Amino acid sequence: KHCIKKKFKVLVAGNGGSCADAEHFVGELVCTFSKSNRKAISAINLAAGNSALTVWANDFGFDKIYERSLEAPANPSDILIAISTSGNSKNILNAVKKAKKKSVLV
Repeated sequence: KHCIKKKFKVLVAGNGGSCADAEHFVGELVCTFSKSNRKAISAINLAAGNSALTVWANDFGFDKIYERSLEAPANPSDILIAISTSGNSKNILNAVKKAKKKSVLV
């Protein structure tokens, strides 16, 4: 709640089905799929830029895609929600490490 009131961003990353979960979750935060009148919450699905995502994966490897996607928009005190069914996805774990280095709450 504190981060949202202070207008920090929520950044979300996931692979496969978890990427779909991330997209849906961001939609809930920004748009609200209920009948409430709350204000939009600043949220970004880190997989949303398909062109940039695939260029980075092609040129530098899939393991770093979310780390790189997080690098530009993340500021200290933003929040990263990392979704991984296995808990072992290298690209998700790399994003978590990068987030911690940038003082992003995970």
